[in-house]
Amino acid sequence: SEEIHCTGEEMNAYLWADDSAIFMINVITVPEVEAEVYLEQWDRLTDYMRRARGFIRTNLYRRLDDPERWVNVAVFESTESIRTAISTEEFERLSEGFPGYRDIGLYARIRSAEHE
Repeated sequence: SEEIHCTGEEMNAYLWADDSAIFMINVITVPEVEAEVYLEQWDRLTDYMRRARGFIRTNLYRRLDDPERWVNVAVFESTESIRTAISTEEFERLSEGFPGYRDIGLYARIRSAEHE
């Protein structure tokens, strides 16, 4: 395997494009009346995840034709880094009452494409 030397933003861009990254995806239902509370919880969990070893980034999506359907996609360097991040007492405390946090799927990218 070829060794890659880069730092800072270059490393983040490389990890995002790296097909060895692991994606943690959960699809949840958030009733409209709970949207603000969910966003506050997501922000707290995201602050925690930013400090987790192996965390790369996360994105939160909301379905346009069904605004109660949300998708959280977090990217980590490895399954071990995800498991370590979600197995702490702090994560458990921050996740209490957070919809969908126990229904997490781990995915590896097998193909990708970009605009030419």
